[in-house]
Amino acid sequence: MAAASKVCKVIAANQQLFDNSQVLDSGFNVLYTRESMWIEEALQIKGTSFEGREVGGAMKSALAYFEALSEMGINAGFKEISEYDFDREDVSKEVIILSHQISIPSMYWLKVKEFVRRGGRLLIDGMTAYYDENAYFIMGAGFPFKDVFGGLVKEFKMVDDLYELNLDTPDLTLKAHLWAGSLAPETGRPFAHFNDEVIGLRNNFGKGKVVWIPALAGLGARITEGYGQLAALLEHEFSDLINDLPAVLAKHHQGVLLKILAQGHYLITILVNKSRQSHRLGFRNSKLVLDEVLWSTNAKINSVEDIQLNTEGLLVIKWKL
Repeated sequence: MAAASKVCKVIAANQQLFDNSQVLDSGFNVLYTRESMWIEEALQIKGTSFEGREVGGAMKSALAYFEALSEMGINAGFKEISEYDFDREDVSKEVIILSHQISIPSMYWLKVKEFVRRGGRLLIDGMTAYYDENAYFIMGAGFPFKDVFGGLVKEFKMVDDLYELNLDTPDLTLKAHLWAGSLAPETGRPFAHFNDEVIGLRNNFGKGKVVWIPALAGLGARITEGYGQLAALLEHEFSDLINDLPAVLAKHHQGVLLKILAQGHYLITILVNKSRQSHRLGFRNSKLVLDEVLWSTNAKINSVEDIQLNTEGLLVIKWKL
């Protein structure tokens, strides 16, 4: 609340500047479906409580990726699938993340396929697309996303509240939650395993690329309160797009949030440190030129690549591109 109050003061003191600015579109989009939440609630059964089974599991999974991207300094969109513009002309720099969205309505099957075919990038985890909008199981032999995702799920097994998911490339170990989906690859290339079963595929479809991990990696990271490994996966998969952004943090910082506004040839960055430790950070785009420090609390900027942000620090900077 204190940080929010300070930001409000900055906006009030620079009303005209903020009125003429807009949120910078990074091209990264974390999508959720209302149907996933409805089906979660409709299919609740009594038993041991696990986050992945409870109402809200799908939303928490999506939020995990949104929060990880935020801590990387990436302004991701967070929206219901109907709010995304699948008809935009150029999707070559667009990323869609569907994390444990158990229901993908049939009206979006072709839209998602065309998004990838035209050059979009797609990351899917958990039990995404397990059901259609009527809670009918769709992951059988006639799975509508088989050619896009690059294979089929052989079965989902309940493992444990948390388990380790090993990636070959990059060499990472992710924490995953509850279920593991073993895969039968077709066009997809295996890159992750659990108990000698393939549990991750990369697939090319048309001009686009797909990363499929039928394990709850997002929710696993959220439960362990650490997005470092998840951020490393995102960096590996989308480094070309991330490095092309006009402003992004040089690396992931747990508990640090970056929001970016654009106005003509200027960017306004809002850095907030909600962690319990100080951070030494910087932007990887050295083309940014400092124009004005609009607000600084518990923070110090030495250069574009050297910023000190202490606990509860807030730093609002206007940059010239």
